[in-house]
Order: sequence, then structure tokens, then C-alpha cells
Amino acid sequence: MGKSLIVSVLYPAWVWCRSEIGPQSGAQVTVFAVSYSQSLAAELVLKQRRLCFGDWFRSLWPHVQLLPDQSSIESFANIRGGVRTSSSISGGLIGRGGTLHLYDDLMTPAQAESDAERQSVMRSISEGLPTRLNAPATAARILVGQRICEDDPSNYAVESWPDAIWLMFPLEYEVDRNCPQDTRTEPGELLTPELWPRDAVERMKRGLQGRRKDEPGLSSFAVSALLQQSPVPRGGGIIPVNDWMVWPEFPPPVGDVRRDKKGEIILQLPELLVDDLGRARILRLTPPIASATPPITMLWLCGEFLAAAARM
Repeated sequence: MGKSLIVSVLYPAWVWCRSEIGPQSGAQVTVFAVSYSQSLAAELVLKQRRLCFGDWFRSLWPHVQLLPDQSSIESFANIRGGVRTSSSISGGLIGRGGTLHLYDDLMTPAQAESDAERQSVMRSISEGLPTRLNAPATAARILVGQRICEDDPSNYAVESWPDAIWLMFPLEYEVDRNCPQDTRTEPGELLTPELWPRDAVERMKRGLQGRRKDEPGLSSFAVSALLQQSPVPRGGGIIPVNDWMVWPEFPPPVGDVRRDKKGEIILQLPELLVDDLGRARILRLTPPIASATPPITMLWLCGEFLAAAARM
């Protein structure tokens, strides 16, 4: 069962069928659901409408009845005053709202890659959506989605929503990074092994599902963000920790450390040779150069960074 089905279909249906009447309980609750696209928003509306006004649901909760003159591809209502309205984050928010807001995948990976599109989405989230809350003192907001970049809707909610409860469930359990509601205990333990067993997860990581053999698999960033809910990989986002190496390999003898007239330490940089696979190896040392920071005794080099620079 997916997160969209739970949050955007089953949860509002459960709110409507409750006999207890309150700001977030009962058939009178107004729901405003927002997604990254109008097609996804309309699909979720259709699923809840089919559920709430199907024979099974009506036989158990007959008080939740469809209001015939308020039913469209974007919204529908019941006879008790409850309304389900939907919109895309970029489709216009003016004139719509509710006491229960459901935000489902507000940003796509493609939008995250574009500064202009990402900022436009974030502006709608920070400036547009808060004004669409009816009865703010008792309103509720639920945001669901995968992490796709550091500056994404989830990060905004965690940092900006007062008293926000953050449920973060990585695909593979991390002992030092989890939420109290996660009942797993073993490092690497899968979230739903009955749905995604280990071999299926590994195939997904390698990009074998739905891809040709000559296509690359998921990048380390994609695996970290989409699967582990961490938009910065454990080893670093731009230059992974594993790619760093020490140069020289061993501290030079004291007698070999030279300084210029200004007191700056003289260092030698390696000249790299890059093979056809993009791997770099040290070919020889370049002439000594002066470092900008006198206390330096070793120079840290990143193999991947130097390999890229050598190809330029």
C-alpha cells in the first residue's frame, strides 16, 4: 500500500466516516489536496470518490452521501458539508482551501534540478498554501513525499511548521538516523521486505528494473535521496569522503619540509594520468609551489575531482 493511497485517499475517507464531530473529525471536514500535477490530483480525487460512494462504504457509513450538484474531476462534496478539493501546486491556489490540507509529492526531481522551478514551487509552499488554511487555529497539514534535494518541501516543513511531527522511514534502516516510530533495530533492515525483498532492492539500485543493460543505474545521490530519504549521501554530496586520499602518503621528514621567505610551506602537487575508465593515477610530481596556509604539512587530494580536472 503506497503513501499516496494512505494519506490522500484512505485518511480523508476515515475522517469523514468518524461519528465523533470535531475540527478534524466528521463528515463536515473540508479537505484541500495538492500535488505536483493536476493529473495526479485528479486521480486521487477519483479514488476517494469511488471509495466513499461505493456500496461497501455506504453500507457502513450511510451518512456520508454524495452531493450530486458538486461533483467534478477536481472536487466533490457530501450532504454533511464536507468537501474534497484538489489542485496542482502550480495550477492556482486562490479561492480554494480547507481545514485539512494534504500535500502529496509537491515537487518532482526535474523541478528540483531547475533553480527557477524549485524556487517557484517553494514560494507557493511558503507564501500560497498557508493562506489557504481555513480556521488556522484548528487546521491540520499533512505532507508526504520522497526527499529529492536539500531545499525541498520536506525540509521546509521540518524547519518551518511549528510542532511538526516528522515520520522518516528510509528503505534500509540506519541506527544513527531514524524516527521513534520506526520499530526496526538492525542496520540495513528493510522497511517492507514482504513487498521489496533484498534482491529486488539491489536490482533497483543497479537500475536493472525497466532499463537496458547498457544504461547506468541510480546514482549515489538518487539512492540516498529517494530510497534513504537523505538528499546528501552519507559520504558527502559533491565530493564523497571515500574519494579523498592523503598526499603525501606519509608525513615527510622534517628536513624535507621547506619554507619560502614569507614562511609559507613548499608543497609538490602530483600530475595525474587518467585512463579510459576515468581512473586517475599519479604520473609524476610537479615543481614545488607555495601553500597559502603555513600550518599545512600534508595536502589532501580528491581522486575524482583531480581526474575530472585532468580531463579538462
